[in-house]
Amino acid sequence: GWTIIWPHGGPQDAETFMFYDIFQLAAKMDYQLFAPNFRGSANYGYSFFKMVEQDWGDGPRLDMTAGIDWLIDQKLADREKLFLMGGSYGGYMSLLLHGRHPEYFRAVVDICGVSNLFSFVKSVPDFWQPMMEKWVGNPERDYEKMKADSPVTYLESMTQPMLIIQGANDPRVVKEESDQVVDRLKDMGRKIEYLVLENEGHGFSKKENKVKAYRKIFEFLEKHRLYLTAQLEE
Repeated sequence: GWTIIWPHGGPQDAETFMFYDIFQLAAKMDYQLFAPNFRGSANYGYSFFKMVEQDWGDGPRLDMTAGIDWLIDQKLADREKLFLMGGSYGGYMSLLLHGRHPEYFRAVVDICGVSNLFSFVKSVPDFWQPMMEKWVGNPERDYEKMKADSPVTYLESMTQPMLIIQGANDPRVVKEESDQVVDRLKDMGRKIEYLVLENEGHGFSKKENKVKAYRKIFEFLEKHRLYLTAQLEE
């Protein structure tokens, strides 16, 4: 079957055994989900939790690819049948994995993900500003690292079909983070769908927006699953 690779948000959150509507929907539709707690996740001790600070795009990304390789080695997932989806930091990681490891994935969903660490550190709410340097880095001092860890650096390699979902009023990951990816990929002639939720912030606070977004996500995945399954069977 098909597997959805899901890097979680935060980044310093963790996936635990809890009811999560999008996972339930995916399982009901015969997708399996892989949601690893990469370095920087909560609940594994303080030193593990700190590992994502000023390293948004290296350690956690390599944990994701190591996990995917393990799934494939264990015959728990089919290399030809992987989708990638995440929100917030998980959206950032989905963009980054797509840009740096496009050979793994057949389609990608990014929900309000950070695309450019330089614009992100400038655009967050004022009360987040003091922690930005500790969390992401200093744009002058850490220029090379932040460039290497910004998904926009790898737009050329983002070759798979993509769906991007963004709240128009998101204060944490502003709409410009998604716009810059969509605009530039469209200029390159890539297959990209963009859903902007006009009256929405970070995530889905309104039920009708959640329904609209989930419907769009699963229509997008189903369309590609059907098309790719037909191709694989030929």
